[in-house]
Amino acid sequence: SSTAEKFEQLSQEVLAYLPAPDLERLKRAFDFAEREHAGQVRRSGEPYFNHVFEATRIGCRLHLDEESLCALLLHD
Repeated sequence: SSTAEKFEQLSQEVLAYLPAPDLERLKRAFDFAEREHAGQVRRSGEPYFNHVFEATRIGCRLHLDEESLCALLLHD
């Protein structure tokens, strides 16, 4: 899926449990992570950004706060 679709998916997951998240802050962390991992791939050939994206989705399932979600996007 495209970057825009991934961010939309993440936004919907966050909005499902946080009453008033700062989606702009989350988008800045998302964009930064995507930019910094551009062109990087895992041993499997999968884009490296998928790792931080999926880690952040796990954070959503755990109902982590916004700061923690940003940290997950930026953890590498």
